[in-house]
Amino acid sequence: MAIIGAGNVGTALSKTAVAAGHRVLVSATDRHQAVVAEAERGARASGNNSDAVSEADTVKLAVTGGAAKAVGDELALVLHSKVVVDLTDPLNATFTDRDIEETAAPQTSCSGAMWPGGS
Repeated sequence: MAIIGAGNVGTALSKTAVAAGHRVLVSATDRHQAVVAEAERGARASGNNSDAVSEADTVKLAVTGGAAKAVGDELALVLHSKVVVDLTDPLNATFTDRDIEETAAPQTSCSGAMWPGGS
């Protein structure tokens, strides 16, 4: 699996995934953080986001809300056929306000046939 981001969420994910026996590639804006993940948690530091994603079946996106769009745009072509789990943190670095652009909620609809006992 690839974990994009080596902050609090990415650190917890990589530590838990490695302990569970998964092969983990970590990429971060600050390459030093990815190297720390490799040394301290047994994850492998990746040279960049695209390399990490291309070597993984699943991708955990653990970045700040302010970085999410840019990272998504950067990885759009290499995310094809990957399972992506978005763990974007909507708060700013000091946890005092949101750090994510307002977006409209996606419009979805489900027919009852899709949900057991659904209506």
